[in-house]
Amino acid sequence: MSSKTNRSVSILLAVVFLCVTSCGRIEIEVEETETEKVTVISEIEETTEAPDPYDITAEELYRAIHNDEIPYEHAVKYPAFRAEVEQKFSEVLGHPIALEDLSFAIEDRTEMYHYYFWIQDSETCITRIGCAVNAYQDADGSIKNGLAWGGPWSILGSYTFGDEVLIIDETYYINKTQLDAVFPRHDRSENYIIQYDGIRYSDDRLLVPTIYDGVLIAFDVSIDPQMQYQMLPGQAVDLMAFSPYDFLITNKTFGLTPEELMTYFPNHPLNPRYAVSGYMGVEDIMQTEYQIYSSFGTHPYIRVKDDDQTDVLFGLTLPQTPEGEVLTVADITEDTTYQDLAWGVWLES
Repeated sequence: MSSKTNRSVSILLAVVFLCVTSCGRIEIEVEETETEKVTVISEIEETTEAPDPYDITAEELYRAIHNDEIPYEHAVKYPAFRAEVEQKFSEVLGHPIALEDLSFAIEDRTEMYHYYFWIQDSETCITRIGCAVNAYQDADGSIKNGLAWGGPWSILGSYTFGDEVLIIDETYYINKTQLDAVFPRHDRSENYIIQYDGIRYSDDRLLVPTIYDGVLIAFDVSIDPQMQYQMLPGQAVDLMAFSPYDFLITNKTFGLTPEELMTYFPNHPLNPRYAVSGYMGVEDIMQTEYQIYSSFGTHPYIRVKDDDQTDVLFGLTLPQTPEGEVLTVADITEDTTYQDLAWGVWLES
């Protein structure tokens, strides 16, 4: 009796262990009597692995973020988001980039972009790219969700999220926050006035024109190994020594506007102060209540207006320029002289 019972128990236990390996978890209990132990199967439960909550498609992720179902700051936990960011930077920089290589910040959702990523990619530059979670209409008319990427910014010098940056040409941005800190500031009137529109980058240095005490001074600013700006001694610039071509095109007027010529450099040949004052019938246009707007951009102009009916727009002309037409900067050649140029009325209302 006993050996038969033990053999039955052994067979039963073998079946139990077989079920454990093939069916999942089995709960068993052992009942003990005076003469033998009997194992009873009380419940059989098959188990499966819980799904990975982060293993979703990019479309599902961005739709959930767009609908406020997933917080913006949680996107970096999702493989779909990480893969897209890594692919974008790898394409821009031309070599593999991992998300861990990048610095990352989240912008206020009222701004253009939701995410900013940046990385130091040379001894002088930071590459920064922004992207936003976007809903758009696909070619088939359905609404899709994805990332909308901005263009890459090449920022000269270091970068901390929140720094103000300015574009200086088709390629580079400067860190305005960092540059402003290089120039001393005090309460007196002779502070340096940085001509941001005239900043140029060449030979690993920034040329930064400034106005100081009525003099145009150009500073070389280098970028040190710590990516910080270092201001080198400045040099006064003789504006009278430049031809119209060199002033307007080669040096882009050092960032000066026609109004600044009127204010700081009244003897410059392109100063419109006297031509505008004469046309407006006033002794000095700068001493009136007129509002003045001006630029030497693509179409050099100066606009004089008030809150009533006066609104006159002046532009640069040549002797052969038809009445009512003005020059573009592209019309200026190396042979053009200051005697050829004059400020004339462009539009009037």
